Amino acid sequence: MGEGAEYLSEQDDAYYAEHDIRNEEINGTKHRLSEMSDTELLDFICSKGKSLNTLETFKTYTVAKRIKDNGWKPTRKQRESLINTAAIALNS
Repeated sequence: MGEGAEYLSEQDDAYYAEHDIRNEEINGTKHRLSEMSDTELLDFICSKGKSLNTLETFKTYTVAKRIKDNGWKPTRKQRESLINTAAIALNS
């Protein structure tokens, strides 16, 4: 293996180590959010405001606010999506 290949390998190791740390942080946040009741989760997300609307395809704050304002209970899939997208946004 040449010198350039070793350099790329070191860069790759650093890249993957950084992403492993980020994934651990996201997973920790997901765990904490999943332990909240529906009301606590919606209140928490709404307290963070539009800063959680980081994805184009799923606006975490907007969805949570709409569910909360209408007195609805999130479905299992909505809850899972809220937790996943909030965890990513909070660790960005």
